[in-house]
Order: sequence, then structure tokens, then C-alpha cells
Amino acid sequence: MAKSTFPIECINEIFKHFENDTTSLHSCLLVNRLWCRTIIPILWRKPFSLMQRSIKFSLSLIEIYLLFLNEEEKQLRKYHPELYPIFKKVLFNYPSFLKEFYYETMFSSIKLWVKTTITITSSQFDNQYNSNYINKISHRLSQSLFKMFLRNNAKVYLLNIKSFENNPDFPYLPKDSFSTSFSNLKIFQFSVDSQPLYNLPNTYSFLKSLSQSCNTLSHIFIDSYFNNNDDGKEEIFFNIIKSQRNIKKFIINSHGNIPKSILNLLINQSSLVLLHFIDTKFNNLFPFEILLNCNNLKFLLIVNCHELEHNNNTINNNNSNNSNNTSLSSHTIPSSHTITSLSSSSSSSSSPSPKNIKCKIDTLHLKNNHFLPLTISNLIQLSGINLTTLCLDRTTSYIILSKPLSIHCPNITHLILTLDSISFFQSVQSIISNLNLKYFGIRSFGWTNELISDLGNYLPISLKYLELSCFFDYEALYMLLKNCKCKLRGLIMIMFNDDYLKFIIDYAKINDEFNLLGIDGYLAEDDESSFLKILKEETNVKIVDQDEIKFESSPLYFDYLYKR
Repeated sequence: MAKSTFPIECINEIFKHFENDTTSLHSCLLVNRLWCRTIIPILWRKPFSLMQRSIKFSLSLIEIYLLFLNEEEKQLRKYHPELYPIFKKVLFNYPSFLKEFYYETMFSSIKLWVKTTITITSSQFDNQYNSNYINKISHRLSQSLFKMFLRNNAKVYLLNIKSFENNPDFPYLPKDSFSTSFSNLKIFQFSVDSQPLYNLPNTYSFLKSLSQSCNTLSHIFIDSYFNNNDDGKEEIFFNIIKSQRNIKKFIINSHGNIPKSILNLLINQSSLVLLHFIDTKFNNLFPFEILLNCNNLKFLLIVNCHELEHNNNTINNNNSNNSNNTSLSSHTIPSSHTITSLSSSSSSSSSPSPKNIKCKIDTLHLKNNHFLPLTISNLIQLSGINLTTLCLDRTTSYIILSKPLSIHCPNITHLILTLDSISFFQSVQSIISNLNLKYFGIRSFGWTNELISDLGNYLPISLKYLELSCFFDYEALYMLLKNCKCKLRGLIMIMFNDDYLKFIIDYAKINDEFNLLGIDGYLAEDDESSFLKILKEETNVKIVDQDEIKFESSPLYFDYLYKR
């Protein structure tokens, strides 16, 4: 066979697409030396995400990394030589391939290694080898491994730090090491509980260095309490965000009030593609100003958030203030019930006009929010013709959707609604009329027999995926599938017994395209009911995880929601 002249760069790019399929990569690296040298760095890019697969796998990885410690880094050898594996020759410098660093995962795996490896006698167990001692040893061993990674010039592009009460402080990082390993950091994920950052001196020092020496972050995730103005968090995160040049994804879980200083910074982040607020209380109402310069914003996700209701007089009084201040005002929502009147209802510069809000939101995800209907209505209408994915999950919506969505957002293809009112049940046909939906999800905590029975009559012909996260009898399912004009490819539903399967089998036999079924209910993988056997043997339908159907229908959206 002639020697392959396929460029190594192309081979490398191909294998990168299999980075989550470690089984296939392990098989491919045995083909020849070239493939082996190409695949090994890919396999060892993000070992900490793989450590969660099994205890055995986690211990094996720690054992290999411990082989790379030098004598100085083996601080505990005098007291616990059993912690360090017997030297074995290795073919590659595995630590140098590290790209994703999860400190908490490393510490947990090392703690497991310590518990498994240290020889504990019965007389020592109650005294010396208690939980605090195990933590102390694990912390020191984690410090050593961290230094080892730095010494081997690991170029980290993703850093995940979780600083909770039971987790140790981040390892000490020498100033000259930051520019070597973290200067080109792209993704920064940080979680801290209510304790002040000053209680974590190494973490605080690292974050300060990050704000001073790194401007390459494109993804920022902050999970932090901001209840104390003197704990150092607001200042440090403000400086980190301010120093970045090209933030594309910004996610924040503030567990309450979000600092206005951080919101003000978002106004000038024109590079933002995704903005996600979690468990956030906005000071008065949702600050529409942050959208003014987000020309590239495609994803807006708001989950478990609150805004404070004020009467119209209060809002109008604030709207009448003549202020040229560029920072966020206390009230940013317009006082009318349509976005159209934004430009005419007030001369205040604090209320943005729709012509000034240039973002083109493609995906709007609103879940379990306590917002005024006006706020949600304005968010939907601002998205307009650009909106293709809308999720209103456990968000009061029957007031908002009193008219067809196609009036303002005619290009929606993925729609998820929580039915929170009987009147809303009766409005579904009107809401989805004239939409070329590909994915439609209905969620409800009540029985929806009447709705489901009639649903098949007005589902759009373009529909391929239907999610029914609600309760209904099997007779209602029969009527839906009987009257359904569209050819479904995937169905997600709650199922209580075999009677539902009987009608699904009949539908699958007349619709060759139907091949994915996601079930939330009585079925288990080893269920051997007669109808389940018929489904497997006489149709092309596969019972899959519900997320697989969601991902197939819209990879970009659902990959973010469920696999972030």
C-alpha cells in the first residue's frame, strides 16, 4: 500500500471531531506512529472532564500524573511514600498537553487517591487520619500537581475554579507562571459561595493577575453572591470584564442583586453573542440598555430572575427625567404596552428606542422568571423577524401571547410553551398559526386531554419534533396521531402504560420518517412488554434519551442548554 501523503494538519483536524469519543480514538492511535502522535495530545487535552466517568479511570489518571513529579514536588514522601507510584517509563509528556483545567475535579480525584492509597491502621484512624487530615494531605498533593503542570508548560485555554467552604484555596501561582500558562486563556468559569474573597488569598491573587495580564477571554461564567460590597468580588470581577477585548459569551448567576457596575460594562460589549442571566434580581426592571450596543447578540437566556414591580406613575416619573448619563438608569422599561411606542412615549435618553437596539436575537429562552408581562412582550417583539427559537418555560405567558406570534416573529421554527391558563389552552391554535415550526414543545402540570385531542388538527405541516411534557390519556394521543398532517420524526412524551405504545406503533407503521421516541414514565431499558418488543421488531423507532431528540432538532441551542 502506498504511503499516505494526507497532510498531518488535516488528520489532526479530523481527529479533533472525535475528542469526546475516546473509544474510537484509542483504537485509531494503534494504527501507526503518526496517528498515535496526533491522537495522544487530543486525548490528554481535557482529562478532568473524563475523571467523572469512573473511580477506576480517575485513579489511573492521577497515578500517571504523579509520575511526573520531581523530587522537590514530592513533599509528602517522607511521611507517606505509598502516595507516589513506582516510577514507570512514559512515552509522552502528558501534562504538557493539558488545555482544560478543573481544579475542584483534580482535588476530588486526589482526595480519592489519598483515601485509597494511604495505609491506615485501626489505632490511627480516629485520631491522625480523620477527615481534616485527609483534606490537608490532598491539598498539598494538589499544590504539587499544579506546580508540575506549570513546570511542564501546559497552555490552558479553559479554567474552572470552584471555591466553596469544603474546597481548598486555589494553589499559589508565582507571577512569572501566569504569563506562561494562562496568558491565552479563553474560557473562565468561576464559582464562589458567600464567603469573602479575602478569605481565599491565593484565589484573590490569581483573579487580580487575571484582570491585569489577560485580555483574551471569550467565555466568562461567574457564579457568585454579591450581597456584601466589601468582600472584594464586585471590584475584582469588574476589572476582569473591563480588561477583555472580545467577550462572546457572558453568563452570570448572582444569587440576588447584580452590581450595577457590571451591568454598565455589558453596554459596551459589542462582541457578545450569548448573554445568560441566572437567579438574578434586577434593580426595579429589566435593563434594556444593555442591549443597545450588542450588535452581534444571538442568544439571550434569562432563568429564575426577578424584577420589582412599580406602578406606572413611578415609571413615568422616571421616564420624564432628562438625563444624559450613559450608565444604567433605575427604570429602563418603556411605559406603554407595545415596543412601537418606545420612541414616542418619552423623550428621555434613559429609555432606548427600538431603532437604537441593534441586536438580532435568534434565540430567546425565558424560564421561571418573575417579570412583568410587558417586559416579556418587549423582549419578544424586539427580537422580531430574527427570532427562530423561543422558549417560555414556566413564565407567565397567556397575557403576552393573546395574538399570533407570526405578527412580530414570523420566522420561529422552535417553540416551547408552558400552558399556565385554561384560556391559553384555547389559544394555542392562534398562537402557532402561520409558523413553519420544526420543533414544538408543550409543558403543563395539569391534564390536557382536550388540547392534545385537538392538537393534531392544527400542527403545521413543517413540524418534525413534538414535545408533550404534560399529562393526557392514551385516547387523546390516539386522536392527535390520527389527525396529525405533519410527518413527525421524533416524539417526546410522558407515558404510563402499554396503551400509549399501541397507538405509537400504528403511527410508526404509516410514517416511515418517525424513528425517535423519548419517554418519561414507566419504561425502563430492560422492560420486556409485548408492545415494546413489537415497537423494536416491527418499526424503525428507537427509544432514546429525550436530550438526543432535542439536540438533533437544534444542535447549537440544545447543546448549550444541556451540555454546557
